[in-house]
Amino acid sequence: MATLARVAAESFKDNSARLGELKAAYEAATRAVEDLRAKHAQGLVTGEQVAAGVLKQAAAQKLYADALRDSVTAAEVHERVLARAAVGRAAESDLNTGAARTTLELAKARDDDAGASRAQINLTNLEIAAKREAAQALRDEAAAMRETATAREREALATGALTTEKKEEIAALRASADLKDFDAKKADLLAQRQAALAAATQSSTESIVNALEKRVAAQERLNAVNERADALERKRLGVDKEGFATDKNGPRIVAGGDLTSLTGIAAFLKSAGVEDDATAKRIALESPTRKAT
Repeated sequence: MATLARVAAESFKDNSARLGELKAAYEAATRAVEDLRAKHAQGLVTGEQVAAGVLKQAAAQKLYADALRDSVTAAEVHERVLARAAVGRAAESDLNTGAARTTLELAKARDDDAGASRAQINLTNLEIAAKREAAQALRDEAAAMRETATAREREALATGALTTEKKEEIAALRASADLKDFDAKKADLLAQRQAALAAATQSSTESIVNALEKRVAAQERLNAVNERADALERKRLGVDKEGFATDKNGPRIVAGGDLTSLTGIAAFLKSAGVEDDATAKRIALESPTRKAT
């Protein structure tokens, strides 16, 4: 009874990791029973001893069968996990390439040639990486499917359940794994071809991008030089960017004020840059506004 209770408790555990150990224990128990039966035939052991050996063999067989079932379950779970992970990675790759494609379209819409070239390089690299990841995921799934097929076949062989239908089921699973490998090779070839094309054009594209960036930088420097030159010319002429007169300190001269008196006209002339009082007064005396009054 103690042996049966122990076997029942052990059967609820995941024994897939102990498959080799439990197989060896079952085979050893089987050899022990054969030895006991031979000795019993010679009258060297009792029937009770043979029965105890058979009980141990049955317990070992039960644990081994449980380990076989656990190994099948573990292989199937691993296969499903890999499949779900592949779907998740593919979705992430789609998001990344979609964002890169949007960046490329925006650069083209802005007539940003350098930005568009960089965006195209980034998009191409993401597409190549996605194909390589897909190929690796397919190879991993194929390997997991073969593990499941082997686990099912091993269990069926050990339990005498390897029927024709079971053999066909296992063969179909292995054929599906072969198709996964074929799809992986296709994805690899597509990635290699795209990478080769990218390598052939990327050098010239990067040269074009660098040339465009240098041209933009040179134009910005030229614009800055022209702006400084324009500022110096406006200062010489005494006007601002809009063409209005400025005083000697730079602020725009506001129209209006007292231009009907000698003092008002002289003050206006001094604010406009006439530094000598005598000259300002002389010009004020000659002013048409002053004469009109």
